[in-house]
Parts: sequence; C-alpha cells; structure tokens
Amino acid sequence: MCSPEALAVDSKGNILVVDDDTISKFTTEGLFLGSEENSFNYSIAVNASNGRVYFGDGSSIYIMTLTIGDIHEFGSSGYDEGQFNDLRQIACDSTENVYVADSGNNRIQVFTAEGKFLRIFGSEGDVKGQLSEPYGVAIDATGKVYVSERGNHRISVFNLEGQFMTSFCSEGKELGQFQEPAGLTVDTSGILYVCDSGNGRVQLF
Repeated sequence: MCSPEALAVDSKGNILVVDDDTISKFTTEGLFLGSEENSFNYSIAVNASNGRVYFGDGSSIYIMTLTIGDIHEFGSSGYDEGQFNDLRQIACDSTENVYVADSGNNRIQVFTAEGKFLRIFGSEGDVKGQLSEPYGVAIDATGKVYVSERGNHRISVFNLEGQFMTSFCSEGKELGQFQEPAGLTVDTSGILYVCDSGNGRVQLF
C-alpha cells in the first residue's frame, strides 16, 4: 500500500482499505481479495444492515455493494442541502440512515441508505449545539451521535434527530483534552475511541 487513508470492516469481517485512490479488500488474516481503482480519499463506512459500503472523496459520496463494483454516487461540491464542502467521516445508524461530517460547512448531514437527503444539524460556532470543523462522526448502540470538532477541540453528542445532548473535553495536552480531534469510533462495548490528532495519541472514553 502507498498511503492508506481510511478503513472499515464489512458484515463478513473483511477489511476494506482506501489507499491512494484504490479500494482494496482483505481477510482478517491479510489475504488480498481484490481491489477497485477510484478516487475515494477521505472516508469509508459499512452499513452492516444492508451490506452497502459508503466512500467519500471530499465533495461526493459513493455507494458500493460488498462485491466491489456497482457504484452509485450522490452529493456534489457546494453549500446547499445535499452538497458538501470537505466531507470527512461517514457513519450509519441501525435504521440504515447515513450521517456525514460536512466539515467545511460546519454541519452533519443525514441521508437515507440510497442517498436521499433527510436533514441537517449543527451550525458554525462554539456554543452548545454548534460545530466547528466537524471531522469524525460515530453512532453507538443507544443512538447517540458523537461528533469530533477540530475547531472547538471537543466532542459533541446529539441524538439521531440532531438534538444536542452534551459536549465534553477542551483544548489542551492533558488527558481528557484534545488538539484537533479527528476520526472516532465506538466499539460493541460502548467505548469511544478518539484520534487526538494534534497530540499524536488515541484517547478512550
């Protein structure tokens, strides 16, 4: 691999890696299963419910089936509903909806599994419920939506409808503080893993 940018695990346990405009599939033992050349550079998510794989390239999202190929695209560059300005992480909820960190527009956009626009939450700012450069988005088993904000150096938490619940952490180098938090994920035990990019570490909550 040249420069792996993102990865995800599909419903069969295979690993999908976005690497230098190529999507490669491997078993958990590292056996190469195939690849597809495409310009997907930023993010990847797998919807375990329907088997779809979602990739982002900064301004569009591509839907792919588990058999690499059969690509459908939605979104474009811009500021309106359904458009993106530097999209980052993608996550799927238990009802198959897709949540996208639209970083340059300082918001989270929500779509159906097929890419139909549903709603937006968040706006630019630093008060509760506002966002600054949202980068990561992850959803736990209870329906909490976690959003990492590089600009505000914190994690904000919303429900599935986009209503603000709480936020935590602040800028700094101590444990429980962040410098430009980036990607994040929640494991099956409910533990939140956050890439604390500026401090060169991963923090668990």
